[in-house]
Amino acid sequence: MNIIVGHSNMDLDCIGSLVLAGYLYPDYTVIRSRLVHPVAKNVLNLYKYYLKFNSGKILKGEHIEKVVIVDTRTSNRVKEYFDFADYSINDVEEVIIYDHHEADSCDIEHAILRTEQIGANVSIMVKELIKKDIEISPEDATIALAGIYSDTGSFNFDSTTPDDFTAASWLISQGAQLKIVRKFIKPMKEEAQIDIFHQIMNRLEVKKILGNYILISFIELPAQLPGIGAVVEKIMDVENPDAFFLVVAIKKGNQTLIIGRSQNASVDIHKLLLPYGGGGHVLAASAKMKELKDSSFINEFEWQLRYSLMPSVTAGSLMTKGVFTINENATLLDASLFLEEIAHTGCPVVNKSDELVGVITLRDISKGRMSELMQSPVKSFMARNVEVFTMDSSIRDIEKTFFSKNIGHIPVVTHGKVVGIVTRQDFLDYINGKEKNVS
Repeated sequence: MNIIVGHSNMDLDCIGSLVLAGYLYPDYTVIRSRLVHPVAKNVLNLYKYYLKFNSGKILKGEHIEKVVIVDTRTSNRVKEYFDFADYSINDVEEVIIYDHHEADSCDIEHAILRTEQIGANVSIMVKELIKKDIEISPEDATIALAGIYSDTGSFNFDSTTPDDFTAASWLISQGAQLKIVRKFIKPMKEEAQIDIFHQIMNRLEVKKILGNYILISFIELPAQLPGIGAVVEKIMDVENPDAFFLVVAIKKGNQTLIIGRSQNASVDIHKLLLPYGGGGHVLAASAKMKELKDSSFINEFEWQLRYSLMPSVTAGSLMTKGVFTINENATLLDASLFLEEIAHTGCPVVNKSDELVGVITLRDISKGRMSELMQSPVKSFMARNVEVFTMDSSIRDIEKTFFSKNIGHIPVVTHGKVVGIVTRQDFLDYINGKEKNVS
């Protein structure tokens, strides 16, 4: 028997990958997990009679020859299927894996791993379909597109690649319905979710850890409720932290759930939750502990974050050193010639002690030229209220300043003296992954 399986607790990306794998391997039997992520249940309910998924029970007593695994490369995440078959995954003759979790290690022997650094696993499957010139039904295209939207955060996650957009475009060309996709991924639509949202917001703790702006919240629930992940996403939108961790103590089953989200690859959620048995992506992961924790667990968890987190990027690591400055007593004519020589539109102004006292720009100089006062000292026309950073100013401080102020470059000051400068281009290069002088 040849089968197609995904990871336990199927999410939208997993279900979409299963559907598309069925086109690539039409003679294989698709087996669904007995566990389904709450957000994905809407898909299974709507397409209950359309999807040709089989229960793992049909594997009892079967000899499994070939397996295609999607959206995971870890044996314990497909263990439930082989428990039915009383069979080891490592006894299967051929295992082919399509997975985009490159941070995970593959522990399945002899597996052929087809992997890419890409936002959604569905996008890998779509590339294979395009290569083989295989067309699919509008229903399957809709299900697959929901998987891309889910795992790329509607194309907002940093892990999103051009191939995810290409895959989405192809699925729409196959008839995928965006109206239905929006129904699948619409967050915060249940009353219980709104109640949890308010509980979490009332218990938010703000932590600044190594320059990272981290939110942590602890709540208790009598039983696990669907849709908590959507609540976490909403809080990320509202609060805009570097990362958010929700710790949920679930009395039924004596278990504790940790859900993490990040918008900065330097805060690797997958890595941070590994000590708690977690898994997922760099920007989104979760962990479930078979132990009921109380609020004191937050102290332990915060210590783990401080131990494991990378320091945030600061102005000191982003700045350009060797800044051109001009003395406050230089004339506007001197300043004009100097800025022309260094090809800058402005520069910091310092006093005789090399302390920052202002900034002069070509616009300031033009005012002096119009008044025929080019022999006047720079200090008469410079801007005195200067925005500055310190060496420890965080990337969030830098972002906030450039977003709110119409300034192209900001000096970095230590003990009143200019030690560097951060430009708008430095910030944009960092956002685009072109980090400079960052260790």
